[in-house]
Amino acid sequence: MNIKNKLLMFLLVLLISLFVYSCENKIERTYPLSLNYDFLSIGELRNKNVTSGNYNIEGYVVKIYTCPPCPKNAFCKPCASDHILISEDDNITTYDKGVTVLVDNPKQFELNKKYKFSLEFLQSSNVEGNTYLSFRLLGYELLQ
Repeated sequence: MNIKNKLLMFLLVLLISLFVYSCENKIERTYPLSLNYDFLSIGELRNKNVTSGNYNIEGYVVKIYTCPPCPKNAFCKPCASDHILISEDDNITTYDKGVTVLVDNPKQFELNKKYKFSLEFLQSSNVEGNTYLSFRLLGYELLQ
């Protein structure tokens, strides 16, 4: 095989690899928003002292967390559920300023992109004076 054919073969394998990688890591899911829920800002939601219910919010995805894989037959530490952190400001990345949303596939979201979300309240916890809110994803829509 000459150099030109080897180069073409290499480029073909590279393109196929990139395509497979992008398909595996950008699984798109559609969750329609519910228009029946109250629309609140993240600040309003945090100040409301929520104990139950479904809400619509909008905000930036500022963190994406997936539990690291655990090798077969290994003993691994428990880890947090897969989630995203949503904030009103794309520069605020602390859990006590945003809301945590449990999602099946956090890699479907992009960092620093703004979305509308339909959420179900799960829990509120207060640690050392900071309030942490957790929700489950019901629907979303990319805004930018």
